[in-house]
Amino acid sequence: MANKLDQVKQILNSPTPILVTASNGFSISEGVNIFQNNADFQKILGDLVPKYHFNSILSAISYPYNNLLDAWQVWARLINYFIGNYQISPQMKYLKQLLKDKDYLIATSNGEYHFNLAGFNDESILATEGDWGTLQCFGEHDNRRLIRSLPIAQKIVDAENKDQLNSDLLPKCEICGNVLLPHLPFNSQYINPVQSQNTFSKFLNSAISMHKPLTVLELGVGQNHPNLRKPIFDMMRSATQVNYIIINRDHIVVPNSIEKQTTELAGNIEDILCELTLPNTNKS
Repeated sequence: MANKLDQVKQILNSPTPILVTASNGFSISEGVNIFQNNADFQKILGDLVPKYHFNSILSAISYPYNNLLDAWQVWARLINYFIGNYQISPQMKYLKQLLKDKDYLIATSNGEYHFNLAGFNDESILATEGDWGTLQCFGEHDNRRLIRSLPIAQKIVDAENKDQLNSDLLPKCEICGNVLLPHLPFNSQYINPVQSQNTFSKFLNSAISMHKPLTVLELGVGQNHPNLRKPIFDMMRSATQVNYIIINRDHIVVPNSIEKQTTELAGNIEDILCELTLPNTNKS
């Protein structure tokens, strides 16, 4: 393990651009688990379980509510808890240290907006499946924009705590009057993050067409995650100069064609990121 760590440190310390991919394993390591009926779920939504019979944050997000006020009651609580109460975690601090002064992009399927809150450049974050940190109108018109979700969520939660929850509190589009919703791909009117998508494409294309060096740092991405893994695997078939680093609790299988370019560090993500910020163990 020590030799692998030193090898990865050497790669990350080079001036090579870094493409970070992060998914549920990274969030879980940070303390956000949308799949379990855990203490956070009970604290945020436990009183609503008898009404809706959901058993996790994911099932609460996916629930077909009868009206938008019911949906926003849930969204406001989630946003207020996970965004409003966020304090940068140790593993985020370690990652920031590793990416300091680097040309980087973070492509993540995690929606809780923590990379933005941790101080990474917004334009260097590609939320591949949207995020909870911003809202949008899903009406069919131009000039739709993203707005911050937290101030609205806080007002709704405050009103609920005072037994004053009502539909007048719901955020409305200034143009069409539709109720705003979290920036998630609910339908074809989803606002695509064009700038960060272009940066993602630039990273891949420069490695393929110009044979420029690139390091991919994968953090907690599951075995079957096509949005985050397939474009990179496709790129690496013709970009043998790319280094692929996997940090995950579980063993991850990669195609045989990229095994030689891949270094896997299995274990706790926070612990490994911490180790990578330390000096090499090899003193020679």
